[in-house]
Amino acid sequence: MSENVKKLKNVLEAGAKSAEVQFKTKMLVSRSTPQTIIDEIEVQNPYIVVMGPHGLTGLKKLLLGSVSTKVLKKSTVLVLIVK
Repeated sequence: MSENVKKLKNVLEAGAKSAEVQFKTKMLVSRSTPQTIIDEIEVQNPYIVVMGPHGLTGLKKLLLGSVSTKVLKKSTVLVLIVK
């Protein structure tokens, strides 16, 4: 896990703790990121999933779609995409 990811995780955990909100992170490795996230949603059954946009633009986004869009379409729980 990179230093930036560790710092972000620590900030999010501290914010959630101070707001008395349950917060959980999990690092997964997969070839199919959207499906892995959907599978994890089914296992964990969270109230909401918060994620950032994948970052694809232009032709790549048109041809491949984005991870967040695919998760949003297939998820059975609330998905908040934060830019």
